Amino acid sequence: SGVTSITADTPGNTDRPTHQKMEQPQPLSDHPKAIDAVYINGANADGVYVVAALARRPKGVFNTMLYLKHPSLGLLQLPRMPDTLLFGDEEKWDAEGLTIEPLIPMGKWAIRYRGPMRVHKAEDPEDQSTGALVDVDLNLVWLSNFPHHDFDSDMHEAALSRSIARETWSREYFEGLRDAHQTHYEQMGRLVGKAVVGEDSYVIDLLSMRDHSYGAKREWRLLHRYALHMLHTVDGTQLNVGIVSQPVSSSHLELGYVCHANSNKCSSISKVDMELWRYGEGGHPPKDYAFSFQEGGRTRYVEVSVVEAPVFFMGWEWEARIVECFVTFKLDGVPGFGVVEYQYNSGPGDHRPNCYKEKDPAWTRQLNKG
Repeated sequence: SGVTSITADTPGNTDRPTHQKMEQPQPLSDHPKAIDAVYINGANADGVYVVAALARRPKGVFNTMLYLKHPSLGLLQLPRMPDTLLFGDEEKWDAEGLTIEPLIPMGKWAIRYRGPMRVHKAEDPEDQSTGALVDVDLNLVWLSNFPHHDFDSDMHEAALSRSIARETWSREYFEGLRDAHQTHYEQMGRLVGKAVVGEDSYVIDLLSMRDHSYGAKREWRLLHRYALHMLHTVDGTQLNVGIVSQPVSSSHLELGYVCHANSNKCSSISKVDMELWRYGEGGHPPKDYAFSFQEGGRTRYVEVSVVEAPVFFMGWEWEARIVECFVTFKLDGVPGFGVVEYQYNSGPGDHRPNCYKEKDPAWTRQLNKG
């Protein structure tokens, strides 16, 4: 896969600035929950998975995630996970050994990590403090020749119209819709490079998705649930399809797009036949399930099988519980692999254990956490 043929001053969709300005770290608002987040995942048919994320917050606070799954290694994760709060460079996506850096706008990014990772214990996914530590040196490059999908301008009008039509319209509703808005765009590509674990070296070559989100604030408590399927078939088709339930803006938002390998073009999904309450509403996503969606005038069928499903938490009070599912699947019978993310609202109150709070820098105790 090559690199998208653009220049640094290529304008973004609608009223976006240039691609270069979209891709760089964004100025953070004055709100304590201001957000500027990047996320990358990848998978292949050999059972290798990588997920990396850095969400910049004010004062050098980050929500950070890193998983490396390999048949020879099992599943490795950052030592503090399932907690995701780390601390680093306020001006970059750089925290405690993990760096994600744009190199060519909409074309090439670098992902690097050097430090310890902990062996995930599948028998207790929400208590990971005792798994063995191993030294890891991860050096990856993300590449793409697909266009990016901007959720402000590229969502299918039928899906968006149904979403808004379901809600009770009022001045308060539209004010909430505006206040909850974040810029969010995604792009399909490849993730290649090398992982050194202990004394052993592993080649990484994955089909991959990355995204970038930024806005005045991200309030996890506004989200009820979501299920997002970031998938890749063996013939090179790549897609993201799912449902988001955020009642302040949309209690049932159908979203997604398909990137077609032969044309290097993407098309928006017009309908997702997935009632979220039927899929793991009690807090545990199903292991084997199916649903359909409509794209390009035809109905597409997805069958999902979960390989492993670690858990992590977002926010100072662990406001969101997220299950990151490594999956195999079929799209209209064609096999593939990918990552499915299920989010659950943790409910009111502070859910973050003291054993994690005690490890935070002393200065964070006086920090306005919103």
